[in-house]
Amino acid sequence: MPLDINKLKQQSNNEIFILFDGSCFFCQNYTKIIDIKKQGYKVKLINIRDHESLNSQAYEMGINFDDGMLVIYDNKFYFAGDAINIMSLLSERVKFFNKLNYFFFKNRKISNFIYPFLKFFRNLTLKLLGKRKINT
Repeated sequence: MPLDINKLKQQSNNEIFILFDGSCFFCQNYTKIIDIKKQGYKVKLINIRDHESLNSQAYEMGINFDDGMLVIYDNKFYFAGDAINIMSLLSERVKFFNKLNYFFFKNRKISNFIYPFLKFFRNLTLKLLGKRKINT
């Protein structure tokens, strides 16, 4: 049964959904390394390449996964720079990577400033690995 983006948004009062490009080396590893443990929440990772209808729904809403990942948390959408910002705020800051992630991305304006550079390296890596973008 295909996932529905609005149902995920409604469910996000007890779950955190991270929708990302599973073919992107950086996205894939970032979602594995980031340690989000919010009291009472379950984190669900969704590789958008495995869910064409979910990608189409998001695209119709103006969310293009070639431009960033999406976090659905507390009945809200957080996209691109806002997604890494909210992930840094929700992460446990025990491990070194999470402390570093929090340091760089705890500020929303800084996250949104840095994100285009991250996107550039994502696109370059996909190209070098011979992988296509999601919405081409």
